[in-house]
Amino acid sequence: MCHALKLPFVFGNLHQPGVTSFTGNLPERKQISKQMHDAWISFACNGNPNHDQLLEEWTVL
Repeated sequence: MCHALKLPFVFGNLHQPGVTSFTGNLPERKQISKQMHDAWISFACNGNPNHDQLLEEWTVL
């Protein structure tokens, strides 16, 4: 995994030229991106990344 690979998923830039060289081109990429968006938004709003569409709940530390 390369440094900053999460950025296209977090910022929704999966369509940009060259991104598929790092992320692949599977349709699941959009679902992963949506889950990451929702986790970051939830964390920013209430300090907890968990949300309804998350596949696995984050444990509070």
